[in-house]
Amino acid sequence: MLSQTRRQKIAQYVQDYKTVTVQDLVQVFDSSEATIRRDLKQLEEDKQITRVHGGAIAKQNLSGEDFFSDKLTRNAEAKARIGAFAASLVSSGETIYLDAGTTTRQMITHLPQDILVVTNSLSIANQLVQHMIETIIIGGKVKQATDAIVGHQALKQLEDYHFSKAFMGVNAIDLKFGMTTPDSQEAAIKQQAMQQSLRIYHLADASKFDQVTFAAVNPLDVGSLITVDLPDALYQRYHNELAMKVVTN
Repeated sequence: MLSQTRRQKIAQYVQDYKTVTVQDLVQVFDSSEATIRRDLKQLEEDKQITRVHGGAIAKQNLSGEDFFSDKLTRNAEAKARIGAFAASLVSSGETIYLDAGTTTRQMITHLPQDILVVTNSLSIANQLVQHMIETIIIGGKVKQATDAIVGHQALKQLEDYHFSKAFMGVNAIDLKFGMTTPDSQEAAIKQQAMQQSLRIYHLADASKFDQVTFAAVNPLDVGSLITVDLPDALYQRYHNELAMKVVTN
């Protein structure tokens, strides 16, 4: 493989997985450790990745946010497995909160019908109704980019509700900055929903680790995290900080 072609593929691999080790890249690209380190050095000089001890991470974008439609197909298999496991934690008769997000959306087809769900997502509410699940959608301003309902009205409405469990989407997870999201209004909704819930579950695939966005949501010791296919390096770095369930089925 030509050096330039390999570097392009490495840059895309880092972008897809967010955090990679040199050894990961040695195995994936069947190259020597020295070659991979030279490639990472050049990619960092080209401002395509950020090198860290033992590997590389994707470039950070604190304020950027992808559109909901773009996120639907990204890491779809991992999200489906996370969603199915999260839904298995819900029992008949419960009242739960489903946060706006493409991973929480994956819970819907696996949920028992005899529950009440409160959500701040238009598309999630629509799917819940189609599955004959009693649904309350909170009112407020609709963010077209993320399909989430935000604002003062939504916050006030959430204050009146209590949930046995809240299932929260996650944009970014970082050892220093905790869990963050690009929009401060969405952060406020997440915080209020979690405050109203007895138990909190965060749903995130491996691409959300070692990432930071603009607005703080909560520190890592709040609630439990459900994830899947977590590389050993990430697990070792985070398992002491997070109450973490790595789905294996």
